[in-house]
Amino acid sequence: FNPKINFDINMSSLEYIEIDIYDIRGHKIDNIFSGNLNKGQYSFNWDGANNTTGLYFIKATTQNHSLIQKITLIK
Repeated sequence: FNPKINFDINMSSLEYIEIDIYDIRGHKIDNIFSGNLNKGQYSFNWDGANNTTGLYFIKATTQNHSLIQKITLIK
């Protein structure tokens, strides 16, 4: 992506979720969302314009699940 990425999250029930961005060293560099979401599909985006080219990870965490997606920022 360059420099903005859009992604969707599909919630199967009402849950608290945190969506964070991590760099390749595992440091959290941004929080996209923290809060409760009802059942349904939601769209989020992240602007990586202030970050260097490289690998990043989107991590979505609920009480019972965690999902990590690798993304590459290319400038």
